[in-house]
Amino acid sequence: MVVLSLFNLQGNAQTKLKKGVITFEITKITGQDMDQQANVGMFDRSGITMTFAKNRISTEIKFMTTERTMIEDLKAGQTYMLMEIARQKVAIHMSNRELMSQRKSIDYNVTYTDVTKMIAGYECKKAILKFFDGREEIVYYTDEFYISKDRNKLKYDLIDGFVMEYPEKIYMDMEAIMTVTSITSKVPNKKVLRVPKDYPIMTMDEFKTMMMDGGGRMLE
Repeated sequence: MVVLSLFNLQGNAQTKLKKGVITFEITKITGQDMDQQANVGMFDRSGITMTFAKNRISTEIKFMTTERTMIEDLKAGQTYMLMEIARQKVAIHMSNRELMSQRKSIDYNVTYTDVTKMIAGYECKKAILKFFDGREEIVYYTDEFYISKDRNKLKYDLIDGFVMEYPEKIYMDMEAIMTVTSITSKVPNKKVLRVPKDYPIMTMDEFKTMMMDGGGRMLE
């Protein structure tokens, strides 16, 4: 999922960016299910906007008709996942301990290469991820900056830098190449770093209970 992949895109980079906005866009669609790229237009509104300032990070994810936002309070060690289901808004609260308990064990090795390319004004290096199930992923990262070294680590925790381009599986064998297209040092809207008042906060268990009907089945 996009949420898990983007939840940590950084390792042990050098200069800390104190505030700003990083924008990811889909730059390519690959896979046999694509009819000669005929359906690329359907992903025009898809992308990721990462806003950060004062130990808070908001990651807004737009993918076709789905929109979700992750708000991380790094100092307090708390994360909130904002979503809207059947016109009902909700903010799911998770502690760092809960997130780490859900983290799967590392199942890949990283091969660093000398191949580089420029992405959003930064020289990025190519790394090949070889998973134990035989899959491979190619990512490009920069070791010139980081956002926070205290951030939770998920998919790309072995990469020694901030991942600027990576593949995201979207359907069957279809993959979207997510690439950073802009990095700014200004935060135009600091409200995105806080949970809106119209989003009731609940735990994951409370959310699961809300989504269950009387017969114990998940509501659609």
